[in-house]
Amino acid sequence: AWARLCGGCAALVLTGASLAEGSSMDDTFKSVLEAAKSLALDQAGVAAVHEGNLTWMDTSGIGGNPAGRYAVPVFPDEAQAGLAPLCALWRSSIDYDVCRETLVMGPKDALVVSIATPPAVEYFGVQPNVWMRNISLTPFAAVADALNLDTLNLTGGAEFNASAVVVTAFDANTAALVWDALVQAGVDEAALNLNVLPPSIEWINVTATDPWNGPGFDQLQLLVRANGFNASAATTDYFDSTTPSFLFQVTQDPFGGVEPLPFPGRKGRGGSGETESHLADALSGLQDDVVLALETEGWTLTSKFDLEVYLPDDARCLVDEDYAPVLPDIPQLNITGTPTCDRFTNDALYTMTPSTLSPADAFYFPPNRQFVAVGVNHNATGKAAHLNFMLSCINGTDFSSKDQTFEHAGHTFYLNASDIAGSGAAWSDDSGTAADVDSLFAWRFARTCPEPESGEVYATYCTEVSTEAVDPSLPVWFVYRAYLEAGTHNGASPNETLRTTILIFD
Repeated sequence: AWARLCGGCAALVLTGASLAEGSSMDDTFKSVLEAAKSLALDQAGVAAVHEGNLTWMDTSGIGGNPAGRYAVPVFPDEAQAGLAPLCALWRSSIDYDVCRETLVMGPKDALVVSIATPPAVEYFGVQPNVWMRNISLTPFAAVADALNLDTLNLTGGAEFNASAVVVTAFDANTAALVWDALVQAGVDEAALNLNVLPPSIEWINVTATDPWNGPGFDQLQLLVRANGFNASAATTDYFDSTTPSFLFQVTQDPFGGVEPLPFPGRKGRGGSGETESHLADALSGLQDDVVLALETEGWTLTSKFDLEVYLPDDARCLVDEDYAPVLPDIPQLNITGTPTCDRFTNDALYTMTPSTLSPADAFYFPPNRQFVAVGVNHNATGKAAHLNFMLSCINGTDFSSKDQTFEHAGHTFYLNASDIAGSGAAWSDDSGTAADVDSLFAWRFARTCPEPESGEVYATYCTEVSTEAVDPSLPVWFVYRAYLEAGTHNGASPNETLRTTILIFD
């Protein structure tokens, strides 16, 4: 059954005429998907097809990078295989609607999600995650590589305003059944994509009626990310739209006769062979130039630190209840970490404030302090199609507090590639060749940004951070995200990139 779908379990690259070339998800495509649903229901073994919608969420009130948007398939409660008692409990205790925005699957089930790509964006990705395991654990761990604009099969081969269908499955026979139904209904194979789920998934036993005392199971989430887009009416309309999703349930003998699809494993990072090492001397010189400029203004360099690479082990997040690779313990601040991989994707490189930072005072932003970030513009070096540099603050004793300010829009400041372009040259005093300096950036975060005087162009590369937005009593946190290295279809390797340094002036 699997042989006719693909030979290597990567994203399929097939040929065929475009179904909706140059357009977003339209009524014709939606009707075709409905026909596929009907065809699948006629097949032996398909007990139910639950219908939902891929819906873009507003995460600004619950934490979430305000520079990006996230979508998930949202299903009605009846798709949750008898988890009504759990749904009631969760809804009484947390804001996030776990039951509608995650799903449970048996090994013979399949998720089918139709996707319309937005108007021009710098990054767009689709990735399956384990959101929750065994009712109470939240690993938020990716279980397969993301399908991004380099690898996602779309109508007409276009990147933007195009359509795609993503099938997520474990069993080869179910995948073939669903695939055939889609093709017979008129979906162009050139727009079909396959996510293969790994053997590490804990499947729900859909014949069990007691989720509390039955075997453990995973709640899955297909997360869609969009980053680096311009505000426009078309973009607003896009994020207000939804597209159809279907959960195909095969309940007869759900654990018998399973034929697992070959799991392709996870890709490594980097691989382009290009490094940023040639920029090291210019980067060091730029730091010296920043120190000299701020000393002229009356500021003194009191401390500095390099951002640290955070590379969570998704497989470990699924089995180690104490593993906190993204939101760690910070004993010097009395902060308890959260065991989670936080849905990090391996087509991005994440560097952040080191949790071991000493002195602890370096975490804080009193009125008489300035931070200057000095690093490489990974977009300029080809290491990132999209980058996001962020300063936020942490409220509460742990990262998961409902009252936290981390990543909330009112307490977060972020920069993209176009913001930081030219800032390295503006701060530079012959710290390297023009080409080297153009690949660097330097950006100040201050309580009050200075008015640029004659010749002091660097002063414009500054973000003013009020005490209302970031309270002096709260620790600050820096995050630098670099999505999708050119030519590798994946995230950059930390061994091929240079770290950003945070200079602290008092």
